[in-house]
Amino acid sequence: MFSSDILDLAIGMILMFLSVSLICSALNEFIESLVRNRARDLERGITELLGGPGAKGLVAQIYNHPIVSGLFPGTYNPASARNLPSYIPSAAFAAALMDVLQPAASASLSGASATAPGKGGGTFALAGGIGSTVQFRQSVSALPESPIRTALLTLIDAAGDDAVTARRNIEAWYDSAMDRVSGWYRRRTQFILVGIGFFTALALNADSIGVARALSTNRAARDLVVARASRMANEAPSSQPGSQPASGGARADLLSSLDSLQKTAGLPIGWRYPPTNDTVHADPNVAREYSMDPQHFPQSLSETVSKLVGFVFTALAVSLGAPFWFDLLNKFMVVRSTIKPQEKSEDAANKD
Repeated sequence: MFSSDILDLAIGMILMFLSVSLICSALNEFIESLVRNRARDLERGITELLGGPGAKGLVAQIYNHPIVSGLFPGTYNPASARNLPSYIPSAAFAAALMDVLQPAASASLSGASATAPGKGGGTFALAGGIGSTVQFRQSVSALPESPIRTALLTLIDAAGDDAVTARRNIEAWYDSAMDRVSGWYRRRTQFILVGIGFFTALALNADSIGVARALSTNRAARDLVVARASRMANEAPSSQPGSQPASGGARADLLSSLDSLQKTAGLPIGWRYPPTNDTVHADPNVAREYSMDPQHFPQSLSETVSKLVGFVFTALAVSLGAPFWFDLLNKFMVVRSTIKPQEKSEDAANKD
């Protein structure tokens, strides 16, 4: 079993990775608010779902449909994603698509008719029957031969002439496509976090190798870090990674993460400027003390390489995400709470 010193060292490293991950996540959200990658991915996913570049007109009709356009300000502009939504509910997409393919007219109902649940869990009764898909299927059959026509006919026929089931089939079809879109975003975010993590580690001097070396030889620093880790692990879940974003937005999240890092006493991160020549001349021991400080600037090629490798390790750890490190921190704190009482009882027995 791990000794308490090794466990405390591991907790210190996890706390550093968690703190830097929170900062990087906030930076990533700030970048996302500028470049709108989620909104672009959503538009691309809907375009591919509806048949690719040839379906641009249908995509525009869906985005401009009142059910969907009410989710974002302004009008749909395929050249810009600045105002587009990053999420469209499946029910809104299905209703808009069905209405676009069969718009309501004086002599005919919308394709989305009879698809909303009525009182008692049934469907709204219509003159042409209760929830029939006959008319909507005819409208879809009139479309030119295309993947979207084949897919919709399959989903409608699988519903067995039940409009509610047909709508639910379209929603499930949309949700499966959105799972793929989410995969695009997650993979790209991991690469972005590696880049952000490296430059954040460089700016903060969050060198995994240097921090591990410093904590392994400084018990007082480990105790301070473990105390901070214990407080973070016991904080309210609503304030932890993976909860709903703060009302202040990405900037407020970033400031909060930086403030949390500043409160983490004991972590040897941050840069310490070298002493001036006058200081070194007045006290030669100052230069030696600076060279032993884990926060000093590298003074040789080997130190520079070690720093860069440590920054890369930190960046790779950050790419796992703050929720991962928060969960791991809680698990290690539970293990530590079971080891410490045993050590205390053994110490008491030895004294007796």
